Amino acid sequence: MPRSVPQLPAPVSEEWDWQLRARCRNMDTNLFFPRDDEGHGARARRERAAKAVCARCPVLQTCRLHALRAREHFGVWGGTTEGDRNRIPIDAYGPCRSSVIPAARAANEQSG
Repeated sequence: MPRSVPQLPAPVSEEWDWQLRARCRNMDTNLFFPRDDEGHGARARRERAAKAVCARCPVLQTCRLHALRAREHFGVWGGTTEGDRNRIPIDAYGPCRSSVIPAARAANEQSG
C-alpha cells in the first residue's frame, strides 16, 4: 500500500531557513540520493559518505525532523537513510506542521 504524502509547511522563509545553513547546501545531490544503476556496495559507500557530511552539520536535527515528518522516501536526510527512517515509528513524530520546525531550529541553535 503506498504511503500518503503529508502536508508540508507553507513556503514561508522562516519555515525553511534552516536549509540555508546546511553543510550539503552547495554539494552535489548525487551524494545524498541514489542513482538507478547504483549497486549495493556503491550505495553503502555513498550513504556512509553522506552521513559523514551530516554528522558535522549544524542543522542535523532539524533536517532529520523534517525528513521524518515529511516522510521523505528517498535520500539521506539528517544523517538517516530511507531504511533508517522506515525503522522509526511514524506516530512518534506526527504530521509535518509548521509550528514544529521553528522549535527544532531553536534546539539546533542551542546545541550549536
